[in-house]
Amino acid sequence: MAPTPHVLLVLPLTPELLSNPHPLLPTIYKSLALASTSLNVLFTGPLYAALRRSRAAAWDPLQRFLGNVYATLAAAQWKTGMVDMDVEVHFEGEDGDVRDQVGTPGLVLVLQGYELPGYLRDMPHPKTVPVPPLLSAFASDPLPALSEAPTYPVVALGGTFDHLHAAHKLLLHLALFLATRKVIVGVVADRLLASKSNAALVEPIDARLEAVRAFLRRCGATTDAGAANAQAQVHADVVEIQDALGPTAHDADIHALVVSRETLSGGAGVNRTRAEKGMGELDIFVVDVISSSLDEAADAVRRDEADEASALAEEHGAEGDGESEGRRRGRRQSADADLESVRTVDLSAVMDESRLKEMKMGSTAIRAWLAHRHEQEEA
Repeated sequence: MAPTPHVLLVLPLTPELLSNPHPLLPTIYKSLALASTSLNVLFTGPLYAALRRSRAAAWDPLQRFLGNVYATLAAAQWKTGMVDMDVEVHFEGEDGDVRDQVGTPGLVLVLQGYELPGYLRDMPHPKTVPVPPLLSAFASDPLPALSEAPTYPVVALGGTFDHLHAAHKLLLHLALFLATRKVIVGVVADRLLASKSNAALVEPIDARLEAVRAFLRRCGATTDAGAANAQAQVHADVVEIQDALGPTAHDADIHALVVSRETLSGGAGVNRTRAEKGMGELDIFVVDVISSSLDEAADAVRRDEADEASALAEEHGAEGDGESEGRRRGRRQSADADLESVRTVDLSAVMDESRLKEMKMGSTAIRAWLAHRHEQEEA
């Protein structure tokens, strides 16, 4: 099958899968090869809406689940060389219009025996994919009972958000999930990024601000404060910051801070500053760092490379001495065709921030990839 620009993968979300998403990860991983521009994953069912009724209590299971999904997408991007593909995860039960969440896909994928929800019935006729092994019935699990937990009207986070990628979207989605009134996102100013590697490839501040706003709007937030009040949507206030603290250093109307694990010390610094100024300390919610690699010990057995090249040549015909980009991509898809299990790299137990920064998926690696691609194109 030739790749389709925009692909939508529709999957069920049950309590069982929330606790253990691994049966779904091979399907997610392999679906990326069917897209050429973007892959959206939409999880359906009433569970996400139920989790939103007790957001702080649902934080840990949701951030582990979403981290596994985004880590799988990132690993597929790097494995197939589609690093600049747009990947995104959404849930039935987010605020806003589902059309904004999933766009206009040219191909819709659903599990065999699973019907599309009514609000997706006018989508392109879905192509079914096999039900993964070990995946039990989708709809029979009871919704979990969540304990009472504090609510956080205003939640803050910050970062560079350069070349908005899977790890950024994980962080932003979870901050929006936690907030009940407003999420404040500080985006680091251009002048503070001049020393970054491949700094010439850092996106300008206006592009980074708009990328964050657009993503949060697709997740159901509004960037219009008036609309937030009228429609009971969470307001996304995305602002340029000139230092590491941004609004957290002076805004008393912030209740929680979302950080990735490799910046946990920065969160402690925020609270020290607030304590010195007589402001209340923030509750800190930690998002585990995701890697763009798979756990090699659990990686699936692939075909021998020579057999892959031979099969591909038989299918497409060997033209010339060189291997075209389409043929290389086909070979990468073939390499993943027999994937039966995916195990993401678990970095949740790694506490050394410098080590996490080396192991994480980040904008630094993406800029290096872009620089290498530019060099190849010019050669």
